[in-house]
Amino acid sequence: MIHECLNRGCPFFGDRLPVYVVDDDVYRWAPSVLVGNVDKLAQLGQQANFRILLGQAMARCPKHGSRRFWIGCGLFGCRETLRPVPPVSGA
Repeated sequence: MIHECLNRGCPFFGDRLPVYVVDDDVYRWAPSVLVGNVDKLAQLGQQANFRILLGQAMARCPKHGSRRFWIGCGLFGCRETLRPVPPVSGA
């Protein structure tokens, strides 16, 4: 799902807005702000990709975003070489 700005005064006019609503997109692009309801938190223990939102991405496809595992991009047919994601240092 793509959100596009049609307001000519918007800096994103004619371009994609950085808004993701599909779970796979949220995991791949790991947004800074996550708006959701309690059922998203319930996935914390059941969905390995949820760890990406907590800074635990292991690899990144240059075209399609973060991955939790080194198994390939995750988008069917993508042959890009995954790159390592540096570990997040704690404060």
